[in-house]
Amino acid sequence: MNSIKEPLKLGGILCAIALVLAILLAFVNSITADKIEAVNAKAVQDGLREVMPQADSFVLMDGSNLENSYGIEATSVYLAMDKDENVIGYCATVLPNGYGGKVETIVGMNMDSVITGVKVTSNMSETPGLGAKATVKENYTYQFEGKTAPVAVKKDGGEIDAITSATITSRAVANGVNAAVEIMNENSIFGRYIDSSEIIDGKYVVPAEKPEEPSEEGETSEGEAQEGEEQTEVQENE
Repeated sequence: MNSIKEPLKLGGILCAIALVLAILLAFVNSITADKIEAVNAKAVQDGLREVMPQADSFVLMDGSNLENSYGIEATSVYLAMDKDENVIGYCATVLPNGYGGKVETIVGMNMDSVITGVKVTSNMSETPGLGAKATVKENYTYQFEGKTAPVAVKKDGGEIDAITSATITSRAVANGVNAAVEIMNENSIFGRYIDSSEIIDGKYVVPAEKPEEPSEEGETSEGEAQEGEEQTEVQENE
């Protein structure tokens, strides 16, 4: 009988220990979750300001199209706003595959599709001292400023100097920049003509359908031109 009770007793003790540990972990998580979220949010905002220093605020484009021809994973697109809440550019966060994993990259672009800045965050698994150098602006990412996509490292026929002994990481960042610019250009029409009333809780919900591009000043639509011709014909007949 004792031989049966002993394993049950040990099992009960282990279950009790496991339950206490689970409660402690849940308690610790409840305390730190908000702090971790706040730290991550601040890191994103700092990255956005680094790639688009001209902006005063950033608005998440909720529901934006993140697909791109490079097949690179993207996480978000932002409107870059001035102090008067006018859109002055866009930012996008992409996750190209580097040597050791995803290379989180934030890219800024102005209204003329010119790259304003590139930030490789510390959230990466590249080789310390080699690929990880991409996180330092002076080592690599400064070269993208003022350029238009597509961009490429010199080994691929472009004009970007790769990081020594870290060509894979350098190429990943360049491809990520290209994907980000493509995504921002695709979504730019959604934010080009919005007003501040369409921004709620720091988010702008992208419409399901693209708005029509307004015609250039002085140009008339095909329907307006046809209507004008008909009116002229009526006047001549009179």
